[in-house]
Amino acid sequence: MDKTELLYDHYKDTCEIQRENIRIRNKMFVFTITAMAILLLLSYSPDTCGSAILAFFEHMYGINMAIQFGLIQCLAWVILTYFSMRYYQTTITIERTYKYIHKTENQLNKNVGNSTFIDREGKSYLLEYPICSKLMDKIYKWIFPLLYLVAICVKIFVERRFSLAYVLDVVLFILAFILCVFYMHFNYKIEKSYCNK
Repeated sequence: MDKTELLYDHYKDTCEIQRENIRIRNKMFVFTITAMAILLLLSYSPDTCGSAILAFFEHMYGINMAIQFGLIQCLAWVILTYFSMRYYQTTITIERTYKYIHKTENQLNKNVGNSTFIDREGKSYLLEYPICSKLMDKIYKWIFPLLYLVAICVKIFVERRFSLAYVLDVVLFILAFILCVFYMHFNYKIEKSYCNK
């Protein structure tokens, strides 16, 4: 097997891993939105939402729990922070892998002496990028994170109470906030690097 064949097999494997990462990212996005909705519902109607969550666990798992509302809120913050972290982590991996795939395509094209031999994920994908795709890109990279930041800031403000569970909620809020800001900073750097090409 020559170097070009080996590189092409590696390219195919990388594209397959990328597709799996995209599937995971999409699932993590839905989980993050769901966790954020539950967290916000806990602020809007705490008793009803708390009772519904406890009834869900009893129905699904046969667990009859009698726990304080503050612990339910804390658990919701943990779940939101976890799914957010996984969403950002997977999205950043996808963006970084696209850069690697573009580099691999360029090397393959150089090896075969044809500048457009393989460009499915690179030049062809970015050529005449549809306006709808650009809009969706902005929504996922900028509007969703901004709405997320607003939602968690409102939630922590509304939730104000003095307890140990609230202190943990504040710590999780700070972590979620910082993760989101770093994610937006990464998006800025990626967009800037594409503009400089």
